[in-house]
Amino acid sequence: ALFPSSFGMTFTVAGDATALRLKARWGRYRREESEALENPTTGAPKRVWKRSQVEGVSEPIPLCEGPMSRWVVDPGDTEVTVQGLVRRRGDRWIVTLFLVNGQVEPERLRDEAWLFQPELSVESVDEAAIFCARRSSRDPERLDPGAYAEERAMAMLYRRRAEFAVGHGVSVHAEVDPQDALRAMRLTTAVVPAHEVPRQTPPTSRDVPRLEGLVLDMAELANAPTERLVSSLGVLPDAYAEWIGIQRGRIEDPEQDLDEHREAALAALANCERVLARIRDGIALLSRDAAAADAFRFASRAMWLQRIRTIYSQNRRRGREVRIEDVDVPSSRSWYPFQLAFILLNLPAVTDLHHEDRSHETDAIADLLWFPTGGGKTEAY
Repeated sequence: ALFPSSFGMTFTVAGDATALRLKARWGRYRREESEALENPTTGAPKRVWKRSQVEGVSEPIPLCEGPMSRWVVDPGDTEVTVQGLVRRRGDRWIVTLFLVNGQVEPERLRDEAWLFQPELSVESVDEAAIFCARRSSRDPERLDPGAYAEERAMAMLYRRRAEFAVGHGVSVHAEVDPQDALRAMRLTTAVVPAHEVPRQTPPTSRDVPRLEGLVLDMAELANAPTERLVSSLGVLPDAYAEWIGIQRGRIEDPEQDLDEHREAALAALANCERVLARIRDGIALLSRDAAAADAFRFASRAMWLQRIRTIYSQNRRRGREVRIEDVDVPSSRSWYPFQLAFILLNLPAVTDLHHEDRSHETDAIADLLWFPTGGGKTEAY
């Protein structure tokens, strides 16, 4: 298990495809005498590990049912082969490929029998997009009627994210056809998979005009009278309500592919409406509970002081001459809209130990902010 001798992938190919082309490559290391380094005692050349690259491209491999002929990638290493199996399923082909290292390890320098940085890829002979998106367990028609609501929500959210292959002991990267998100042109194994997750950037009033008038400056919120707090923060749920309305309209849009996900979409919107009500309850609480309003202002003041001192300290550590007044500006001490929303929707339950959000036997809530690092979750918490 720690030192596997093979890896592979299984994928779906369009039924009208007739052949595949395979590529395999890896690094081979041999213990040899160095041309540049010497043993300081004897003067003899040092023995070092030297890498050589092994690569091979197959002849077109016809698609027909049954085991594929073994392909020897490197004639000098006949024990390293690509093996496969082809099956017909309806109007498509199901293909499984494995890169197999059949070498016997020597008792000494067994690394010489290993494959380093191995990679196996497959494409059509004419570079056509012949690889089809496989049916996911998240597909609505494959979900059990009693499937968890979360599974149905995930099926809706990722309805346009196709999976083209299952890796066996390895991940698989697909080069997707720019013209068709459900077809791929090439599949390649990835021993160390990578995916860039874009940073979550909160919207501004330029992105969402309805947010105009929302005060995000921590210093201003820390010093605002309660009436000013309530009027400013009221912009936030109004903008959120408008956004919910836009999302509701998408359900009827045929281009959104939500017909099969209608139930999950409506459930998601119901959750949004519940969050909206909780945010409004939090704002209403500020208007009637002086202690809650003072606590909100105190939180803004604490985060304001923390923000500007963090920025000031970073500048000083980098040797920059800066005064605290230079960094104490609105751009350095502003909340993100979602952070204010998170605080507000939790205020009622924070101030009332018997509030149903925290005490209900089945519907008590634990709110989680879930997105990549750097978006502002910690400050909200």
